[in-house]
Amino acid sequence: EAGVTSLFQAIDADDSSLVEKVISDYGEDVVLAKTSNSSKTALMHACETHGNVDVVQLLLSSGAPWNDVDDDGHCAGEYAAQKYPQLASLLMDYGVEVELQLGQQMRAKGEYETDTSYLSEKLKYDDEDRLLDEQGDAVMMKWETPLMKLHARKICDVEHGKESDAVVLNVGFGLGIIDGFIQELKPKTHVIIEAHPDVYAHMKRTGWDDKENVIIKFGRWQDVIDDLAKEYAFTGAFFDTYGETYNEIREFHEHLPKLFQKSKDEGKRCVYSYFNGFCPDNVFFHMVYNKLIAKELKDMTGMLTTFEPVRVDKIDWKGVTGHGKYWEMETYFLPESTYA
Repeated sequence: EAGVTSLFQAIDADDSSLVEKVISDYGEDVVLAKTSNSSKTALMHACETHGNVDVVQLLLSSGAPWNDVDDDGHCAGEYAAQKYPQLASLLMDYGVEVELQLGQQMRAKGEYETDTSYLSEKLKYDDEDRLLDEQGDAVMMKWETPLMKLHARKICDVEHGKESDAVVLNVGFGLGIIDGFIQELKPKTHVIIEAHPDVYAHMKRTGWDDKENVIIKFGRWQDVIDDLAKEYAFTGAFFDTYGETYNEIREFHEHLPKLFQKSKDEGKRCVYSYFNGFCPDNVFFHMVYNKLIAKELKDMTGMLTTFEPVRVDKIDWKGVTGHGKYWEMETYFLPESTYA
């Protein structure tokens, strides 16, 4: 406790050499602790008070976690963003680098395992136009409708009048919202991958397998993607699966060059987008993931990614149980990846 008090006092004094001395005297664990009367870490305190970059870098290099949150769910980056945008940017870049390294380490050790248990769960479409899993968690809800309309227009390249020539892939049907909008745009070819038997049965019940330009591939995208890349010259792709993590979407991104290669060789514009639901309850963590994904997409595919802010209206979560809400922010950042 004495060490923590001394550290906070050194931060209050805006004295980086004193901060360094306290860490040296008490050991690096002192940067992990919180004071007894506050749920804030030393890093949060430094970002909230003087925003001293030297102090912040000292704390980070001594092991202060960039992604700790206080009792209100706020992190150091959010406190920095209120008064010190350059410091917030530094923390964001640090967070991206840490997540990159962590991902590389976990992949090298083979620690990522795809959880396919969702595919054996019973899903239900309820009267509120929601798709729910066994726990009552929302797989998809109709509040996403305005977002899906924009995603559809992006991947069909409406902006450049290319929708009638579009050959598009959607991974994950759900409520079929984006697929409905894609159909309205009358693309040349519309391929849908769906892995869940209940959703696939719903698609057949509602006539999706009878549509002239629609090809449904029932199965996990991991099992059908290579064949699709050989068969079609895709100009657009959208990814929105359920029960998968960043590691799966990253793995999908590795396939994008193959999916787009034929169209790219013909000089056609190729567009990729995805449902951007990472860290849906903390804007700073969400922005870190935006930067992380954009960086990895560029490194893996050569595609450049931009994010368009879109306002999200208040969502009615009544009747959704389980883990609860999968979106909690007023702004959605709609991604669009294209080749330069």
